[in-house]
Amino acid sequence: MRAGLAAAVLAASTLFPVSPASAQQSAPSQPDAVTVTRAGTTLTASWDAPAGATKYHIVYSSDNANSWTAAAGPDDNHTATAIDITGTDVTKSYIVGVRAGNAHGWSGWRNSGLNPGVSPPAPPGTITVSRANGTLTASWDAPAGATKYHVTYSSDNGSSW
Repeated sequence: MRAGLAAAVLAASTLFPVSPASAQQSAPSQPDAVTVTRAGTTLTASWDAPAGATKYHIVYSSDNANSWTAAAGPDDNHTATAIDITGTDVTKSYIVGVRAGNAHGWSGWRNSGLNPGVSPPAPPGTITVSRANGTLTASWDAPAGATKYHVTYSSDNGSSW
C-alpha cells in the first residue's frame, strides 16, 4: 500500500510542479528605453515598464553622472512611466537614471543617453535695410534654431538705440 501511495504523490507532483516562493516574489527587471526630451527648462523622462514594477526611483545628472539629484526618490512611490523634471538649465546636458521597484526590492539602474542642452542660435546673416514711402524695412537671413528676434534701430549713428 505504501508503494502505491508514494507513486500517487510522485505522479501528482510531476503533473502540478510547485514553483519556489522566491521565483514568484522578486524585484522587477530594469526599465527599458529610457528617453529624455526637453521643452524649455523642463526635461521629460519616460521609459517602458518592466513586468512586476509598481514604483520607480528617478535621478538626473548635469555633470556626466558624477553626481545625481533625485527627481522622485524610493519613498515617493512614483508609479507613472514618465516624469517632468522642471527648472533645469537649458545650457547643460542631462542624463536621467531610472530603476523599477516593487514590494520585493529594486532593479538595477537604466540610464538615458545624454540629453544635450540648448545652444543659442548664431547671429542673423546678412541684414538689409530698405526705405519706401517713409517706412524702413529690415530683413535678415534667419539662423538655424532661432525662434524669436530682438530688433533695435538707431537714427543718430548708434549713439542711442
